[in-house]
Amino acid sequence: MKSNFQFQNLCGTVYRQGNVAFTPDGNSVLSPVGNRVSVFDLVNNKSRTLGFENRKNIATIALSPDGNVLISVDEDGRALFINFRKGTVLHHINFKRHVNHVSFSPDGKYIAITHGHKVQIWNTPSHLVREFAPFTLHREYTGHHDDVVSVCWSKTSRYFVSTSRDMTARLYTVHPLEGFTPKQFAGHRDMVIGAYFSLDEKTIYTISRDGAVFVWKAKKGVSDEDSDVELDILDAPTTSTSAANLALEHTVAYSRWGVHSRHFFNQPGTKTVCATFHPKTSLLIVGFSSGVFGLWEMPHFSPVHTLSISNEKISSVAVSPSGEWLAFGASKLGQLLVWEWQSESYVLKQQGHYYDMNTLAFSPDAQNIATGGEDGKVKLWNATSGYCFVTFPEHTAAVSTVEFSKQGQVLFSASLDGTVRAYDLVRYRNFRTFTSPSPVQFSALAVDPSGDVVCAGSQDSFEIYMWSVQTGKLLDILTGHTAPISNLAFSPSGNQLASSSWDRSVRLWSVFGRSRATEPIELSGEATALAFRPDGKEICVATLNGELSFIDIEEGEIKSVIEGRRDISGGRKIDDRLTAANNAASKYFNSVTYTADGACVLAGGSSKYVVIYDRAEGVMIKKFQISENLSLDGTQEMLDSRKMTEAGAMDTFDRQGEEEDLEDRLDSTLPGASKGDLSKRRYRRDARTNCVRFSATGRSWAAASTEGLLIYSLDESTTFDPFDLSLDLTPESTLQTAAQGDYLIALIMALRLNEKPLIQRVYEAVSPSSIRLLARQLPEVYVAQFTKFVSDHIEATPHVEFDLMWTAAMLTSHGRYLRERKGEMAATLRGLVKGLNGLEASVSKISDDNTFSLDYILSQVGKGEQANGFEGEGSAFILDVEAKNVVFLLGAGISTSAGIPDFRSPETGLYHNLQALNLPFPEAVFELGFFQKRPEPFWALAKEIYPGRHFPTPTHYLLKLFRKHNVLKRVFTQNIDTLESIAGLPSDMIVEAHGSFATAHCLRCRREVDREEVLRAGVRRGEVVKCDATIKDAGGKGKGKGKGKSQTCGGLVKPDIVFFGEGLPDRFFELIPELRKCDLLVVIGTSLQVQPFASLVNYVPPTCPRLLINREPVGPFTSYKSTSPSSRDLFYEGNADDGARRLAEQLGWGEELEELVRDGRKGLERKWMKEEGGEVAGQGTKEAEKKSKKAAKAVEDEGTEDLEEAIKTQLKL
Repeated sequence: MKSNFQFQNLCGTVYRQGNVAFTPDGNSVLSPVGNRVSVFDLVNNKSRTLGFENRKNIATIALSPDGNVLISVDEDGRALFINFRKGTVLHHINFKRHVNHVSFSPDGKYIAITHGHKVQIWNTPSHLVREFAPFTLHREYTGHHDDVVSVCWSKTSRYFVSTSRDMTARLYTVHPLEGFTPKQFAGHRDMVIGAYFSLDEKTIYTISRDGAVFVWKAKKGVSDEDSDVELDILDAPTTSTSAANLALEHTVAYSRWGVHSRHFFNQPGTKTVCATFHPKTSLLIVGFSSGVFGLWEMPHFSPVHTLSISNEKISSVAVSPSGEWLAFGASKLGQLLVWEWQSESYVLKQQGHYYDMNTLAFSPDAQNIATGGEDGKVKLWNATSGYCFVTFPEHTAAVSTVEFSKQGQVLFSASLDGTVRAYDLVRYRNFRTFTSPSPVQFSALAVDPSGDVVCAGSQDSFEIYMWSVQTGKLLDILTGHTAPISNLAFSPSGNQLASSSWDRSVRLWSVFGRSRATEPIELSGEATALAFRPDGKEICVATLNGELSFIDIEEGEIKSVIEGRRDISGGRKIDDRLTAANNAASKYFNSVTYTADGACVLAGGSSKYVVIYDRAEGVMIKKFQISENLSLDGTQEMLDSRKMTEAGAMDTFDRQGEEEDLEDRLDSTLPGASKGDLSKRRYRRDARTNCVRFSATGRSWAAASTEGLLIYSLDESTTFDPFDLSLDLTPESTLQTAAQGDYLIALIMALRLNEKPLIQRVYEAVSPSSIRLLARQLPEVYVAQFTKFVSDHIEATPHVEFDLMWTAAMLTSHGRYLRERKGEMAATLRGLVKGLNGLEASVSKISDDNTFSLDYILSQVGKGEQANGFEGEGSAFILDVEAKNVVFLLGAGISTSAGIPDFRSPETGLYHNLQALNLPFPEAVFELGFFQKRPEPFWALAKEIYPGRHFPTPTHYLLKLFRKHNVLKRVFTQNIDTLESIAGLPSDMIVEAHGSFATAHCLRCRREVDREEVLRAGVRRGEVVKCDATIKDAGGKGKGKGKGKSQTCGGLVKPDIVFFGEGLPDRFFELIPELRKCDLLVVIGTSLQVQPFASLVNYVPPTCPRLLINREPVGPFTSYKSTSPSSRDLFYEGNADDGARRLAEQLGWGEELEELVRDGRKGLERKWMKEEGGEVAGQGTKEAEKKSKKAAKAVEDEGTEDLEEAIKTQLKL
C-alpha cells in the first residue's frame, strides 16, 4: 500500500485570528487558520490551504501587489516569505518582536512592519533569485511613544502613515528629503487604529477606537508654522504630467496638515475594532465590537448602510481591489464572510465548529465529509471544494458520532442530549429522531449495511439500543456491558454487531439471528476504539494501555497485538509535571480505522501524531505529525523551566492586554462574583485527534483534530502551469511545435491560447499510436477543458475511431479525477454522453443500411499482403532510370554489423549496458550539463564506441555505389562513427546531423584541438582530455605591453558530436530544403524517434516514393499494408545489410556492390597494418578478419555472446 500521503486541505476552520486579505485580481480571499493560510476562491467556489506552517498562530499576513509572494508573521514575530503560487517557503526571518501589521508598498519594492513603537521598512527579497541574506533593512522610523498598530502607503510608494496606541498618526517619507520632518496628526482621545490616503493624496483620514474619524487636508503655507487657524484648502485638480506629480509630492511632504472636519460613528456601547478604505470609490468600511459593520462615503461622511452580520466582534475587514466585495473575519466565532454591498448579498458565508470537532465520517463515494462537534452541530463538507454546504443544528449537546448509510442518502448522528437523528441528504432535513425510554447519553453509533437498523450505545446505562429507521420504533435493548460503551460497528455483511466498552471487553452480537447469546472477549485494558476489517473477518480494538488488538471473528480470540505506546507518545503540555516520555496520559489510541484494502490500520489519539501500521507485519509504516503549531499544547518535547512560576506557567497569562480591554480580560467564571483575577488564564488547546477515517477509495484519509478537519491525500492538490508565464505562446509557435512532433507541448499551448481552430489542428495532428501516452501525460489542470473540446468535437467530425480512442484514453487515465469533480464536470460529461449516443445512433443506422457492403469489404481486408522485399509492381519506381536525386536517411542500425552497438535496442543497445558508469539515467552520458560536471563517463564510453578499427558495412558501400552511378543527392546520417567517409563517400555529400569524432573543440577557449591528441588521451586510454593552449590573463595589472600573465587554458575538450542541450549543426538546417527536390527517399536502420531528424521523412514531395529498410516498421511506415502500384511507401523487414544487397540486386548492381566491399576491406587492412607496424599482420590477415566477423555476428545475434564481450573482442582486433 502507498503511504506517501501529503497534506491536501484543512476544512472545519475558516478563520482563527489576524487579518484577511484579497488577491490582486479580487477573486480569492486569504484567511489565517491557526499557523496556516487558507485561500478561498470566490469565483470557482473552492478553497485550499497552503502547505507551509508558521511556528505559532499567524498574527498578520500581506500579499504582494503582483500576487507572487506572501509574507506571514506569527505571534512571536517570526516571518515566512512564501511563493504564493506554489505555496513553498522561500525565506525565514525573525523580527524578534510582536508585529501588529505588515504591508507591501504599491510598487512591491518595500515591506513595512510595525516593530514596537517603531516602523521598519525592508527591501522586498526577490522570489526568483536565491540569496544568502535576502532581507535587508532600508530604514527604521521612530517618533511614536507606544506600539504602532498599522501602516498605510501612498500610491507612489514614497510616503506612508503609521498609527499608534499613543493616539497619534505620523507621516514619513521612504527616502530622505531635504528639509522634511515627520508630520504628526494628534487630537484623538483613543488609540488610532487606521489612517488612509485619499485617491489624490490631498486628504488623510484617521480612525480611532472610540469611533472618531478625522479628515486631514493639506494647507497652503510652510510646514513649520504653528498656527492651526483655518486656511485655504488645496483643491486644485491633479493632472497626469510629471510637473503635477512633483507638485503633488511637494504638497504631501512640505505642506501643513490640519483637521478639516471631525465625524463620529455614534455606535453606543461599542468600540471600533477594524477599518479599511477604498480610495477609488472613497468608501470607508468599519467593523465594531458588537458585530456591526458600516459603510461611509468620504470625505462627506455619508452613510451608505449599516448591518449586523455577527454576534461577536468583527476582528478584521478587507475590501476587494474593485471595491465590490467586503471580507470580514470574526475570531471568536470562527466566521469568514464576504459581502457584496451593492446587492446586499453574501458571496461567501463559512463558519467552523465553535468548539472542538469530535467525530467525522466519509460518504460512500468519498465526495462529502460529515463532522460533529462539541457545539452540537452536524456539518457537511465537500471534500473537493473544502466548503461547508449544510449545517444541522438540531442537537442540544455535543455530537459524539456520525455515520452515513451505505447508499449515502441518509446521515445519522448520536449526541449526548439523548437522541439519535437521521438526516435526509436530498432535502437536507431531519426526518427521524430516535430516543430511549429513559434519558441517556449516547456515545457510540452504528448503522447496518442495509440502512434499515440503527444502533446506539450509552455511556451511563451501559446498554445498546436498536431502532427501525423506517418506523422509528425501538426494536431491542442489548445488555451485558458493565461500563460505558466506547464504540459500535456492524460487520460489512451485516449479520454481526461488535461493541467495545470500558469494562475491558468486546462483545459480538448476532442481532438478526435466533440466538442472542454472546461471549465477551477479554482485553488487556479499557477499550477506546473499534473497527471492522472491510472483509468482515477481523476487528481491531484500541485499549487504554496503548495496544491495538486484532481479533479473529470466526475463532473469537486475539490473534496479534501491536504495542503502540511509544509510537503515539506526544509532546509535553505546558502544565505537565512529568516529561513526555513518562506521561501516560496521551499514550493510547482513541480512534482506529482500516484502509480500503484492509492491509493497514490508521490510528490516532490524544497526541500530535497519527500512525499507520502494517497489519500483517505488525510494524509502523509511517507517522504523521498533524501540526507543528507551538501555540497548541503538546507540540513541544521539552519545556523552558525559566517560564515556570509559583502561579503557573507564564505562557498561560495574558500579558499583551491593555487597560481598555479590562472587561474582556476579567475572570468571570463564577457567576455573580464581584472580585476575581484581573488576568484570567489563557486557554491553550491540546494538539490531538478525536477521530480518523479512511475514504472508501483508499486515496485519502481525514482527521478531526484541534486545528480542524485535516485531509491527507495521495493526489497532488496544487498544479503549476509554466505556460501561464510564457511570452512566446503564439499560434505560430504552437503549430511549429506540433510540426516537430512535440504533440503534448503543442496541445497544452493550444489549450492555453483557448482558440478552438488551433486546438483542432493540433488535436487531429496527433498520431493514433500516441493518444494513450498523451492522455496519460496531460496535466490535470487541462483535463476539464480538453474533455469539453472532445465532447464538442465528436458531434461535428467524421473521425469516429480517432475520437473514440481519445475518449477512452481520457476516461481511463483521468477517470478518478473526473469522478471526484463530477459536480463541476456534470455539463461536460453530459455533453460527452450526448455525443457518444448520437455517434452510436449514426453508426447503427449506417451499419443497418450497409450490412452487405460491409461484409464484402471485411472479406477483402485480409487478402492484401504486406510488402516485404522489392518484388512486384509496387517496386517499379525503384528501377526507374529517371530517378536522379536519391536521398538517404541513416541511423545507428547500419553500423551494428560492424561491431558498433546502437543506442535503443533491448539488451544490446548502449543505453541498456551503462550500469558500470553509475549514471542517473542512460541519456546523461550525452547531456552537456552532465558532461561539464562529470566528463569521465563519456570518455570511458568513447574508448569503446570510437570507430578507429571498424570496417564499413555493405550498406556504407551502397552509398558509394549510388554516388558512382550519379543518382545520389545527399546522405543525412545520425551516426558519429564516420564510416560513411571511410567507405569513400565525399564529405560534401554527407550531412552529419549529430556531429562526429572527426573534430574537437575546447569548451572554454573554443580552440580546435588536434585530433591525434584526442585519440591518444581520450579515446585510446579513456582519460579526460583538457585543453593545453596558452591564454593571456585579462585581469593582469601590468601597465606595459605584454604585461598580462599567461596561463594554461585547462578547459574541457569535447568532440564535435551533438549532445542533448546543444543545437544541431547549421549545415543540417541549410540542406533540409534539398528534400523538396528528392525523387526517392531511402530510410535505413533508424527508429525515427529523435527530433528533428525523424521529421525529415515529411519534407519530401507528396508524390516521392519512400523506402524503409529496418527490422520493424517505424514512423509513417507503421500503418503500411498495401502493395498497390499507387502506394507511396515500401517496407523491407530485415537487417540493413541484407536490405542493401537486395536493393542492389534489384537495380542490377549486386556484383558491383560485393566487389566494392572486398576492395574496401583489403585497402583498409593494408592501411591499418602499415600504421601499426605490422601488429595486425602478426596475427594473420585471415585470422583477424575471421575474428572480426565473429565479433560482429555476436553483436547482431543477441544469443551468441554478451554485448560487452563482443565489443572488447572487436576492440582487440
